[in-house]
Amino acid sequence: MWALGGGLALACATVAVLPDLDVVMGRQRGVSHSLGAAALTGAIAWGVAALWGLPRLRTALTCGAAVASHVLLD
Repeated sequence: MWALGGGLALACATVAVLPDLDVVMGRQRGVSHSLGAAALTGAIAWGVAALWGLPRLRTALTCGAAVASHVLLD
């Protein structure tokens, strides 16, 4: 069974806080705080996983869920 090793847990923690970078632009809870942003993050994670030879679906779902959890909990 594939686990959250190899830096995936750190990557997910990092992408989970990325929506708050919109504060730098003077906004909070803008477009970065949407389920669309979570889906886009999952799509990007899919591509990165493909390049790095990681399990694409699990990586994409895990990273997308990390951002979605921020959206739902914020």
